[in-house]
Amino acid sequence: MFTYRDVVQNRILQHILFWIASFVVLVYIFKVSVRPAKIDFIYTFFFMLPLVGVVYVNSILLIPRVLSRRYYIQYVFWLALLFFLGSFFYLRLFVDWIDVILPDYFFVAYYNAFDYLLFLGIFLFVSSLLKLAKSWFKMIELEKENQRYALKALQSKVNPHFFFNSLNTLYGMSLKKDADLPETILSLSDLMRYSLYEADKEKVSLDDEVRFLRNYMHLQRRRISKPEAVTFNVIGDVQEEFVAPHIFLSFIENAFKHHGDSKDPSFVIFVELRVEKSKLCFKCQNSVLGNIVSGNGEGLGLENTKRRLKHLYPGKHQIKIIREDKLFSVYLDLIF
Repeated sequence: MFTYRDVVQNRILQHILFWIASFVVLVYIFKVSVRPAKIDFIYTFFFMLPLVGVVYVNSILLIPRVLSRRYYIQYVFWLALLFFLGSFFYLRLFVDWIDVILPDYFFVAYYNAFDYLLFLGIFLFVSSLLKLAKSWFKMIELEKENQRYALKALQSKVNPHFFFNSLNTLYGMSLKKDADLPETILSLSDLMRYSLYEADKEKVSLDDEVRFLRNYMHLQRRRISKPEAVTFNVIGDVQEEFVAPHIFLSFIENAFKHHGDSKDPSFVIFVELRVEKSKLCFKCQNSVLGNIVSGNGEGLGLENTKRRLKHLYPGKHQIKIIREDKLFSVYLDLIF
């Protein structure tokens, strides 16, 4: 049993259904009595032969090889020739040939050359519209697929060096028999699980994303001399909302990468995530040294995140990045 999906995807079935529908419509146009008779079906069959030829010459040859290459003048020329040949075939078929092909039936030529051209034009227009519409939908699907691949490429992932550094940290903690080692191992395990199994989804729970960021920052704190200067505040209800995974990660990665000297009195990393009704406000600030960040401090990770935001939240986000003397700040507002 054919489903709607089968019809949409099966080209042969589409063509069969199109011509069956056309045949039925033409039978009821050509019938001479209340109900279609045998001669009406025969007449319609022969009437459709040039229609089928003209439609497929146009769709298989002219559209892909001439029109799609923007040879408009050549396309008009070949289309005019196709109309002429189709109309000529009709006149010859129903005036001269039909009595030879079917001598037992008497056919009356109801239509003149203009009428044949009208039928040809209608079928060419409808079939061309269907083909161009199908090509357009294919192009839209291809564009969406390309966007999905582009987003995959742009999607922030945890830097592999971070995992190696974390393992080194765990090794150092094990040598010191640090009491926080089990909790740190669990944080790394949860972070890896999230990156492997959740980060490829289109949207994730904001609560899960926050838990991921907490684990990430917990592991990063182990590598700096003033972990108490790292703050992560979450304000509002994060359990009911969904966001794109890792959408905040590059900002926090950037903060830990360019935080300057953690022994400096001005050292700070401050992250705040605030949920207000249908709006999310994210703020990330980190201290920097004059020679730590070159230019405006926006590396490839931040640029990729900006592109992701344009794809995922078009017209629903606002981002502001400010580089001051010793402070780098990112402000991001998202509308759910």
